[in-house]
Amino acid sequence: AVSTGGTSVRQTFQSGLVYAESPASAAFSVRGSVLMMFNRFGGEAALGRPTSPESVPSAVYRQEFQDGGIYLPVSGAPGLSVTGPIWKLYRSSGSDGNANLGYPTGMPTAVGGSTRQVFSASTFYARPAGTYIVRGYLRTLYGSFGGDAGRMGLPTESERAVGSGAVQKFDGGTLWVSPAGATATWGAIQAEYLRRGGPTGSLGWPSSHAGSPVTAPASSLRPPLPCSRPCGSSTGRSWPSRSTTTWSAPSTPTRRTACTCWTSPCP
Repeated sequence: AVSTGGTSVRQTFQSGLVYAESPASAAFSVRGSVLMMFNRFGGEAALGRPTSPESVPSAVYRQEFQDGGIYLPVSGAPGLSVTGPIWKLYRSSGSDGNANLGYPTGMPTAVGGSTRQVFSASTFYARPAGTYIVRGYLRTLYGSFGGDAGRMGLPTESERAVGSGAVQKFDGGTLWVSPAGATATWGAIQAEYLRRGGPTGSLGWPSSHAGSPVTAPASSLRPPLPCSRPCGSSTGRSWPSRSTTTWSAPSTPTRRTACTCWTSPCP
C-alpha cells in the first residue's frame, strides 16, 4: 500500500485501485470504465480520493470523489466529470439525488469569462462572483430569451422564493414566475418597477414581458383614405388596417402586400 497523505493509503491491483482514509475506515475501489475516466480527468490531482463506491442511481454509473464526481451514462455515451465550484454547489444541493438538478449531460464550457455545465434538469454557472443554478421553469423561460447568449445574459444569483413566486436576476434583466405568469423585466421599466417595491410593492407581480406590443388608443387612430395601389413599396409606409390597432413600434410599420393607407399619400 502507498500512503496518499496523512493516514490515507492506496493500493494498486491488476484491474483497479483501492483507497482507505485510515486503517479503521471504509475502503473504496475505483475500477473499470470509472477508472479509465478517473485517469483521463486527472486522477487524484484533479478529483482527489473516492468518497463513495460506484453506484447506478439513475441512467448513469456514478462515483464521487473529494473534489469531483464521475458520471458514465448507461447508454454508452462518453463519461463526464463535475469538478471545482460547480461540483461543490451541485453536491451541497443534493447532486443527482435532487430531481430538480438531474445528472450532467455535458462537460464544462467557457462562456463569457465564466464556466457553464448543463445537467438534465438544470444549468450551473461558475462566475468570479459566485456559482449559480438555473433550473425548472425559470430555465425554460431563460432559454426562450436565448439563454446566456440572449438578452438576459449570465445569472447573477440562483433562484429566490419571493412571496407566492420565484425570482432570478441576470446581467440583462430579471425573470419572474408567479401566479400572474412567467415574465421578464429589464431596463428602465425594471428600474421603475423595483423603485415601486417589486412584487411586494404597489404594482404587484409583472404579468407581461417588458417588450409587449403597445396598443394604440382609439383617439390616435385616423380615418383611412383609399389608395390607388397597395402601400409598402420601397419608399412607402404600410400601416395596420383600421381594425388592427397593435404594432411593435411606429418607427417600424408592418409591411403588407395590400393595405389601407392613412393620411400620408401613397408613393
